[in-house]
Amino acid sequence: PGEVEDGRNVRALVFAYTECDVTRTLNEAWSLTASYTHEWVPSNVVRVEGLQRDTRNEHRAWLQSKYQHKGDKLSWWWRMRWDQRFIEDLELNPESRWLVRPRWRQQLGASVDLGQGSLVASTEGFVEAWEGANVTSGEDRFREAWSSLQYGRVLNDRFRWEVGPLVVSWKKLGAEGSLGWEHYCYLQSTAFFTLGL
Repeated sequence: PGEVEDGRNVRALVFAYTECDVTRTLNEAWSLTASYTHEWVPSNVVRVEGLQRDTRNEHRAWLQSKYQHKGDKLSWWWRMRWDQRFIEDLELNPESRWLVRPRWRQQLGASVDLGQGSLVASTEGFVEAWEGANVTSGEDRFREAWSSLQYGRVLNDRFRWEVGPLVVSWKKLGAEGSLGWEHYCYLQSTAFFTLGL
């Protein structure tokens, strides 16, 4: 952790997700998905008493429609997702403990076959949809974007693994609106398990 005075109060940030999905395939291109996701984020935060360890829990229910075009070597997709988020935050909301923060997400991605694996690129924008989300103007509802480039391999018919860089961008907001964007670079590794019935 950095010193409180220099404003660099976060030096380690770990995201842990647990996600359960149910998907209905409508045809070769379209599918619908309903899901529950739990996000667990521990981080170092500055409080009046000094630097402390804090944990944020977020429970999320979401609905998604997805269009996917599958080619011989190149595939691409576009998805729309509605997140209903319940965020535990005793500091910002001590009376009821939970903040309700729905949002709208749009993602565009593509996958190119490379030998025994594939290269997957995607970008996604997040638009806040709760009352008071726009600090001074409507465009300030667009507050977050994720872009990634992953190399993935299918190890068997139920397991796929991907690894690569992830860039997460957040808009900083003040009393008068946008203060610009902050960008964070991560090394992301994802494992996909398929459970058949």
